[in-house]
Amino acid sequence: MNVTRVKRTLILLSVLTLAVTGCNTTTVVHILDRQSVYQTVPLAHLESGNYKSTISVQQFKSIGNFGLGIFENFDGEAILFNGNVFQAKGNGQVVVPPESAKLLLGSCMLFDVEKRFMMRNVASYTEFKKALTTHYATNQCIRALQIEGTFNSITVSCNQKQVSPCKPFSQATRLAKEHTWKEVKGTLIGFWLTPSVPDAVMPSGFHLVFISEDRTKGGKVLDFESDKLILYFKQVLRMTINYTPNTTSHFEGVPL
Repeated sequence: MNVTRVKRTLILLSVLTLAVTGCNTTTVVHILDRQSVYQTVPLAHLESGNYKSTISVQQFKSIGNFGLGIFENFDGEAILFNGNVFQAKGNGQVVVPPESAKLLLGSCMLFDVEKRFMMRNVASYTEFKKALTTHYATNQCIRALQIEGTFNSITVSCNQKQVSPCKPFSQATRLAKEHTWKEVKGTLIGFWLTPSVPDAVMPSGFHLVFISEDRTKGGKVLDFESDKLILYFKQVLRMTINYTPNTTSHFEGVPL
């Protein structure tokens, strides 16, 4: 789907323009809404080859305290946890990026816990997703998830930094490297997206990243095994997608 069609799709969902003009500058105003997740651009924006970075680390964490993303030039995964941004580099090692570092794509929100429960004997990410997807099958709301535990094993992927001009999006993401660790304690952070979210924005389903307790390892979750996990959930009623410098689209989910 091209960018024009993306815009039409998002406009049909309803458009909210959040711009304010100062003395000599124009700034997009981000409302800190605890029931909304903010996304910097729709995924199709990147798939169309538009790699202009839209937001800095400093700006990203000013919008929320919880989220994930991809750094400029595909230089690893962004992990926003407890208000701090971490960068899982291509080798799976985590660093703290400078405030000026840019993101190609990011999703974030203000996270607080609405529900908590435990899962035991989780044999795989597939089994984990199956159990929760069944639970969410009749719910049109996005969910924010924070999952804590000790992982018998966990496998992640990390995008590899590229030299501009970057490869097409589908090729760039296939260059991601996988890393597996054993007996590591840490946290999974991310979102479950309802099928009502257009694929042009982000595919439905789970989007989770991992960061170890010692903040040295991380990446996009591919698989894991754990004897016990503590899950924290938050229901997300709205999603805001910024797709031009001064225009934001907005739509709401309806809990059933």
